[in-house]
Amino acid sequence: MPRATRTNHSDADSAWKQVLQVLLPDFLALVHPALHAALDWSQPATFLDKELQAITRQGRKGRRAVDVLASVRRNDGAKQWVLVHVDVQGRFQEDFARRMFTYHARLIDRYEQPVVSLAVLTDGQTTWRSDAYEHDYWGCAVTFRYPIVKVLDWRGREDELASMANPFAQVLLAQLAALTSRGQVEPLAATWIAILRRLALAGYTYEQISAVLTFLDRAITLPEAVEARIEAELAELEGTSMPQLMSRWEARAIERGLQQGLQQGLQQGLQQGEEQGREQGREQGQQALILLLLEQQCGPLPDEAVARVRDLSLEQLADLGRALLRFAGPADLADWFAAHPASPR
Repeated sequence: MPRATRTNHSDADSAWKQVLQVLLPDFLALVHPALHAALDWSQPATFLDKELQAITRQGRKGRRAVDVLASVRRNDGAKQWVLVHVDVQGRFQEDFARRMFTYHARLIDRYEQPVVSLAVLTDGQTTWRSDAYEHDYWGCAVTFRYPIVKVLDWRGREDELASMANPFAQVLLAQLAALTSRGQVEPLAATWIAILRRLALAGYTYEQISAVLTFLDRAITLPEAVEARIEAELAELEGTSMPQLMSRWEARAIERGLQQGLQQGLQQGLQQGEEQGREQGREQGQQALILLLLEQQCGPLPDEAVARVRDLSLEQLADLGRALLRFAGPADLADWFAAHPASPR
């Protein structure tokens, strides 16, 4: 029986980080409704990635885990913001609770604002439930408790998740399938297709659908032979209420279409014996791919925007490629240009 390939840890980490940043209100509505109800979601959360990195830089051993820190306004009229710290942990770690306590204390000390720390445990051990740190040294005692989301707790409740209107339920379903399938392709492919159908019919926003699909693609890795079934499923869903989106296969199809032109540019450079020709071919291929993706996200681009893209360096093109998946329209592209002035060429 064919087996799925193992998901790369870095892909899984980046998938969790991205989906939490896009779907933080949905995540909290599902796993911590009291906290969700206390926050003012009419104002967007502010994510403090650089600030969190400064706090956690000395606290990691081995592979980097996933932390998200967001500042959200309270809805009770108080001037204080609430810092929400989410730590996603994918394997047993003996000192995990102490790390949660350390970061919690550092955040309070630095910001002097309320901090809520939560842990998402995506490991496969049913008995590991790290939800508290305690010590008592000759009467000097500390007890720190924090809410946890144990993905395996949802095993056997897949139908309940599938029936929820909250898009983050689909994220939990995907992660649960990755944990419980033991690498077997059929249950993973079935989960893929079932989630696609629900996304098509649920009336989610473009951003919600894109976030779930990106997570799904990275959390469930399937053999290439199975991808044809997913392509057929996407084709079947055309004409539903699902917004037009750039799936992994659509992006790869564009890349395949561009690959020939890119290779031609590289070959021409090689034939001329010029390093400049090779670099130019690579850069032109990147520009063409980014422009096509931008048209999918933002609609037809004005000449000025096309010229700006063609003036970007390879590094800037890569940054724009990562950012554009979250664009909702031309205004987002304009904001990106404003924040990334052209570099000298």
